[in-house]
Amino acid sequence: FGKGDIGILNYALTLEYLERAFYNEATDKGAITDPKTATFLKVTTHDERKHVEFLKKALGRAAVKEPKFNFHGTTADQAVFQQTAYVLENTGVHAYLGQAPNIQSGKILLAAASIVTIEARHSGAIGSIIGKAINPNGAFDTGLPASAVLKAVTGTHFIA
Repeated sequence: FGKGDIGILNYALTLEYLERAFYNEATDKGAITDPKTATFLKVTTHDERKHVEFLKKALGRAAVKEPKFNFHGTTADQAVFQQTAYVLENTGVHAYLGQAPNIQSGKILLAAASIVTIEARHSGAIGSIIGKAINPNGAFDTGLPASAVLKAVTGTHFIA
């Protein structure tokens, strides 16, 4: 991803590419029929598109290219979509929080903070819809190192 703040933003951009592609595909499949989940999907799809747009603009020519994704049918089954969305959103929260102490630029830290709060809201919303904890780690969240997040993302086999 590169070094320093550029590397951190490219890491974030890659995760946002994943989320955007996941929600775009779910929107295109049209399998989400539960009204609350459909609202979640509509809002989250919009937000993830904006996150990618913002990060690509911030990075300019230094932005990593979008990988190819294969979601293996997870976007065509409402229950599987819901569970996967819950995991992806919580992973995003852990990823951003895990990088916060590594960010050197106050401007970039503020941008990351503005995204992590939205990821946390997404996580809470889908958690509420499916009856999972809206704060799975209690009153304080935990960040994860990039290595742990990348291992989890690689384990999904979503990146082709």
